[in-house]
Amino acid sequence: KLWNDTAQVDTVRLYAIDELAWDARYKNTDSAIILANLELDYANLKNKKFWQAKACNALGVAYYIKSNYAKAIEWHQQCFAIWKEMDNKPGMASSYNNLGNIYSERSDYVNALKHYQKGLDLIETSNKQKAGTYYSNIGSIYLYQGIYPKALEQFQKALTLCEERNDQKG
Repeated sequence: KLWNDTAQVDTVRLYAIDELAWDARYKNTDSAIILANLELDYANLKNKKFWQAKACNALGVAYYIKSNYAKAIEWHQQCFAIWKEMDNKPGMASSYNNLGNIYSERSDYVNALKHYQKGLDLIETSNKQKAGTYYSNIGSIYLYQGIYPKALEQFQKALTLCEERNDQKG
């Protein structure tokens, strides 16, 4: 309802459609793509960079779920460019992580590791929870490659960060 309510301010409408797109990503990926494109069109019309990046991210994730990795990479690169223009380091790190996930899925471990590390470098000291995720992702890459000492080292770093935050799920 909020998305279609033109009496609502732009950010409320964009938030609403972003939530709809995000919620649909696993249930109906094609609908998520349609919604994210609507979000992107409206964000472009209103020149809302934050929401442009969110829409590009939603598109990248949706195409990743559909295993269309080339399109997923394109959308995450576009998302990264917007976050970079805004100097939004958490957003940039998230884009790097998403790109790392795609490369990992394609068994391109060199590029996966490169992107995970770039994301980690951006948030390592500012966001311990995300840093733990990135250490774990890096550990997984080393595990897939059979480089067990490095995998263990990365998993240990992730565990330490979880213990510091008393994060039982981590």
